[in-house]
Amino acid sequence: MWPFVKYTIPITFVLKLIEKIILTGPKRKLRLTIERKEEVILGALENISATRQKAEKNQFEHVVRLYNASQFCLICELDLSILVFDLSMADTQWRKKLYARLLAMTLVECVEDITQLLGKEFRKSLDKAIAKNDHKQKLNPIVKALTEFKKKHERDLRVIRNIAAAHRDQDAARQLSIINKIDPKTLQNLSLEFVELLLPFTTMMTEVMIGMAAEWSRASKLINDTFPDS
Repeated sequence: MWPFVKYTIPITFVLKLIEKIILTGPKRKLRLTIERKEEVILGALENISATRQKAEKNQFEHVVRLYNASQFCLICELDLSILVFDLSMADTQWRKKLYARLLAMTLVECVEDITQLLGKEFRKSLDKAIAKNDHKQKLNPIVKALTEFKKKHERDLRVIRNIAAAHRDQDAARQLSIINKIDPKTLQNLSLEFVELLLPFTTMMTEVMIGMAAEWSRASKLINDTFPDS
């Protein structure tokens, strides 16, 4: 007979096992959501790239500028969304804070560049590329919201980015001090907030592209009607 061996399973192990079982469903759903979003945005980027190449070939400078801004915003949205997902999947504090640092670095670059891309030259191109539109009025609150986000959060984000993410500070003690103060949930929420701010711009640019396509179609029809093939 085998001797009866009495043993106990550590309660922490049991709790972690229960947690994994409970979270398996939501995590799987979240993974499917981010994979679908990645597929959609990559498809949009591919379509915009094809049209942009035609505009570049024909030296439509203003159209190219509009497409470039759209591509840039979509890239930022996708990068931030994937990093938020990776942070939510991380199972240690160090990994969570690593993804939080990467979010801070990405946010700094996106906020700074997008507010510049949507400046005076973009507005000029918007006027030139599509006639009789109200998109500049729609753009104003979008830029205002992005600018306010930048003013409110850029300083703190840049500290994390410069010292603890880009490793520009070689003082390890200072790096650790910043890392220890990072709240991953705060960086996650800031990233989601910024992505939300980009959505009205994506909607507006979809309308702009549809408008440009309609104008090009009418122009093409007018040319064909005026100069029919003999």
